[in-house]
Amino acid sequence: NHPLIVFQLYNIEFHHLTNYQQYNMYPQSPLRDDSSPSTFVDLSVSCKNLKDMDLFSKSDPQVVLFMKVPAVQGQRTQSRYMEWREIGRTEIIWNNLNPKFAQSFRVTYRFEELQELKFVVVDIDKKNSKNLADQDFIGVAMVNLSEIVGSPGQVTTRQLVLDSTKTTSHKQKPRGLISIRAEEVAGTQDMVHFSLEAKQLDKKDFFGKSDPFLVIHRGNIEDSGFTPVYKSEVHKKTLNLKWNPFSIMINKLCNGDYSRALKFEVWDWNRSGNHDFIGEFHTNLRTLLTFRFGDGVSLINPEKKARKEKKGKKYKDSGVLIFSQIHVEKVNTFLDYVRGGFELNLNVAIDFTYSNKNPQDPSSLHYMQQGRLNGYQSAILNVGRILLDYDKDKAVAVYGFGAKILRNGSWNVSHCFPCNFNWQNPEVIGLDGIMQAYDYSRQNVQFFGPTNFSDVIRQAVAKARRDAQRSYQILLILTDGEISDMQQTTDEIVEASYDVPLSIVIVGIGNANFQKMDVLDSDDTKLQASNGRKMQRDIVQFVPFDKFVNDPKQLAIEVLQEIPTQFLSYARQYKIPAPEA
Repeated sequence: NHPLIVFQLYNIEFHHLTNYQQYNMYPQSPLRDDSSPSTFVDLSVSCKNLKDMDLFSKSDPQVVLFMKVPAVQGQRTQSRYMEWREIGRTEIIWNNLNPKFAQSFRVTYRFEELQELKFVVVDIDKKNSKNLADQDFIGVAMVNLSEIVGSPGQVTTRQLVLDSTKTTSHKQKPRGLISIRAEEVAGTQDMVHFSLEAKQLDKKDFFGKSDPFLVIHRGNIEDSGFTPVYKSEVHKKTLNLKWNPFSIMINKLCNGDYSRALKFEVWDWNRSGNHDFIGEFHTNLRTLLTFRFGDGVSLINPEKKARKEKKGKKYKDSGVLIFSQIHVEKVNTFLDYVRGGFELNLNVAIDFTYSNKNPQDPSSLHYMQQGRLNGYQSAILNVGRILLDYDKDKAVAVYGFGAKILRNGSWNVSHCFPCNFNWQNPEVIGLDGIMQAYDYSRQNVQFFGPTNFSDVIRQAVAKARRDAQRSYQILLILTDGEISDMQQTTDEIVEASYDVPLSIVIVGIGNANFQKMDVLDSDDTKLQASNGRKMQRDIVQFVPFDKFVNDPKQLAIEVLQEIPTQFLSYARQYKIPAPEA
């Protein structure tokens, strides 16, 4: 096959660069909150038994990485439309069918996203051409980033094939193997702890002193500007003060670059919002970590300094910033736990109440038709295919609630029954198993009511306590309406928030009133149990399906984005160490 024909077959959009090494630089992203689960991962690749494309010598392989990303149309990014974009290329290794590449790929890892990767291996024929159509195509391998980081040792091996669009049922001649190893970039999630004071600040208020507050900025790579990363509390009417101790993740402070420019500014607060600048100090984290206890630096106001010097007067500073304490704390990351073998176990609970309507009725939320997923199936697919990459045996407990079931010769309402009707083992294997169990229950139960959550939550809590040493449970509740056992559900959630390795994700299917679900989400106000006990940590996330019905990628992001933070809050609160890999 001519390589151009092969590349057109894959429908890969190649971006030809004058210098493609730029793709291996640190990826840039907008400023994210401290709790963001994103981190940087280096991907190293090696190949074995590559197909020899050269007649009188061995192949000269190079690997090109593509990632599926939202397409850009005009000035807008369209998350519903995806395209393959080149991330980078390895070096060329000459005359070698078993290459181990030194050049790695650095990508941003986000737990909540399905990050599809395509590794294309070519034999370089024209070393001065960066057009891949000028090279011989060896093979391609497709893999999700979550599959790599969720694999034992965070290494996965794939067969290189000629056509990645064909399923495994199509016999394709072997063209070699590619192994991909993921390694988290060290230190980006570590925490920097600060205790700062200020003395002898300039007086800015006519009838008083100053109302100082501190702002820390990090330098931008793309320009000479700065981006704020921290703002302190305000201290009223003082020129000498101690700010409350605070902590910032290195990922936020300097994106893991200890030499990145930092700027500390002190301002005088004004109610109008037009704050008065007192002074600033420029440095980087590497320099700050050499400071000893109590070291002070001068705060400089360039405009004031220039005015005084123009008049022939001396200018010393506009105050002193004192570093009472600064140190870096090593923090275990989400990937540290995954690499050590800690698993995420998915549990699914499906609403079979009569408000969903008869599943044979085309207006039913449980109605199935050829070639189209209903809301329940879509939520299971888009959430499950990400979470199952972190579960070695892919076993999922699937429950139903709110239906009458036939058991021991009579029909009775159950608020927690196994969808496979195996009362000794409610677990099924993989996405296919979940879908089959769902469809079996859909056809063999009588839709009834009411909508109660407390029983399935209690079941998930029992499993979480039993498997606490090796796994973290995620309960995905799919429901079409408001719950009837609000207080009992609240009690179960509050109890679980203390010492249970569990997160609860509720997806609202349909257009019912989900006001109570927002209460359970408790982003603004902590839930309180009937015994007066308040929720200790956030374990609930609610997402309305209809809001993202046409954007399954965004649905998965909304559903899963809080899971790593909730997992880490549990691990840190109970001082659970990351297992050794």
